[in-house]
Amino acid sequence: MNYRREIDGLRAVAVLPVILYHADVHFLSGGFLGVDIFFVISGYLITAIIAEEVAQGRFSIARFYERRARRILPALTVVLVATLPFAWAWMMPSQLEDYGASLVAVMLFASNILFFLQLDYFGPAAEELPLLHTWTLAVEEQFYIFFPLLMLAIWRFGPRVVVGVLVALFLLSLAASEVGWRVADEANFYLLPFRAWELLAGSLCALAQRRFGQSRSEVLAGIGLLMIAGAILMFDKTTPMPSLWGLIPVGGTALVILFAATGTWTARLLSVRPMVAIGLISYSAYLWHQPLFAFARIRLLEPPSLPLMLTLAALSLVLAAISWRFVEQPFRRKEARWLPARSAVFGATAAISGVVLAVGLTLFLRPGTPESHGLSARHAAYLQSARPSPQRADCHSTGGNQIDPEQPCVFFAEDARVAVFGDSHVVELSYALARLLERDGEGVIQLSQSACPPKYEAPPYSSLCARWTREALDALLADETVTHVVVGYRLNSKLFGGHEQVWPAQPASFSEDDRDATMDALHGILAELAQTKEVILVAQSPELPAPVTELVYRDFTDGYGNLVGVSEAWWEARSRYERARRDELPAGVSVVDPMGLFCAEGNCVAGRDGVAYYFDDDHLSIHGAELVAREILPYLDL
Repeated sequence: MNYRREIDGLRAVAVLPVILYHADVHFLSGGFLGVDIFFVISGYLITAIIAEEVAQGRFSIARFYERRARRILPALTVVLVATLPFAWAWMMPSQLEDYGASLVAVMLFASNILFFLQLDYFGPAAEELPLLHTWTLAVEEQFYIFFPLLMLAIWRFGPRVVVGVLVALFLLSLAASEVGWRVADEANFYLLPFRAWELLAGSLCALAQRRFGQSRSEVLAGIGLLMIAGAILMFDKTTPMPSLWGLIPVGGTALVILFAATGTWTARLLSVRPMVAIGLISYSAYLWHQPLFAFARIRLLEPPSLPLMLTLAALSLVLAAISWRFVEQPFRRKEARWLPARSAVFGATAAISGVVLAVGLTLFLRPGTPESHGLSARHAAYLQSARPSPQRADCHSTGGNQIDPEQPCVFFAEDARVAVFGDSHVVELSYALARLLERDGEGVIQLSQSACPPKYEAPPYSSLCARWTREALDALLADETVTHVVVGYRLNSKLFGGHEQVWPAQPASFSEDDRDATMDALHGILAELAQTKEVILVAQSPELPAPVTELVYRDFTDGYGNLVGVSEAWWEARSRYERARRDELPAGVSVVDPMGLFCAEGNCVAGRDGVAYYFDDDHLSIHGAELVAREILPYLDL
């Protein structure tokens, strides 16, 4: 097929928003759509090549996969090797384990499946995965396994059948994505069946051009470019993708491919030298940017500044240019001096894959111990004690594991006069309090639901949280045996938003009206319980700037060996609104504030004397929860 400079320019339009989006350039809220543009371009190019060679009777599966290996593996291998020393030096064992798993998945072209099973692409944990971006390579390579075989099978039946089959598959995949984001959003985001329509859109463009030739339309090409730009600027992480909404950037890309003929304004814009240059190095730029960003986030406790991220973005382009010149180009063509024979390409592919698989499996199975990472005995003790409740998985409602509020877990006696009610931050408190009361023969009921705000409403319920809260309250109020209810939430997060991505700044994700509504709802719950029960409200424990294990590995200790978290002033500011509203609490509600347990002399600690008080960045460990539970005991006149 003939070379089109504007397609390389379109690659630049795809890769730059992705890089800048991952660099936290906020005005490009839909920058992640660059991968959707890439999928369309890839489908277009690969179909144009296959169709031309099949029509000429010279298509070879072996040659096809040789080209893929020459295109994908050299630059990918260099990036994987480059990440290894930084991963070993800067990652904790748990992170090394995940990194090892991702190395294995990359070599098996199954990264999308791994990350589908592991995490939310838009969540904070994803930002610290150096190989997260390889999920797109997996989607493409999975497509390339099946698509050439499909084309060979249906080509003999003529162009109408070929187009009909691809249109049918396009519509099926598009329909699946529209259903998928509603019922299985992670699978919809990562997996090929829900993404195939974007690649097939490019395939249909290639077949249309083969049938009708290159069309020319200033208007349609311009509209296509505006559709892409509009989606990148106006979509955000709440926009379901892929879905029917994806027809805007995908359709825009298709219009550019179909109608931006040489000489059109759109083609001239995309063909300017800087755009073409970035397009040529776009694959390597895409490979380099995520490891640079991820390791910056791993190394720095605070979120990296925008100037630093932009510097790293520029560095990714520099590394990409070097990679394109000295890695990609020497391997791309069969007549190149490196691995000229097909057998050598496949042999090198097998060898590289074997080595990377071995390294990945080793890191996954043996990521190291605290001692192997140079930690002291006290630091190792902190890690060993950072443990959640042993009953968390069995007794806490979350996602698909819903526990009937009328049949909750009861620790450690048949009859319980104490119940603990709230979100995931009461799980360890329930267990620790039950252990303290066990010696007196008293039991504790646990009623907890992950991530739920203290809100409920009359039927019909609009959310799982609202329904669960109402049902749990009804169960408590109907249980005349229960005389005392301990209530706890990650309240400051519900009032102001999570702190993870903005610390040391103070989050302010919600409006004052939202905060007032949440506090009013909490007061309503407390008032309802206080009519027949003794109620103890446990204020939120101080959050940490990072997971406790990360604080240990970074040696965030003071001169006394205490594990330091946020400053006392930061937590006071974070809690000011909630504490100011305590005067409005319903009569009969007591308050236990853990701040005095964890904060003193300017700092809030995450652990003392080798005992961790948290198991992540906001949930108390069993040991931290026991400190709070002891403060509750005086209010339980049992």
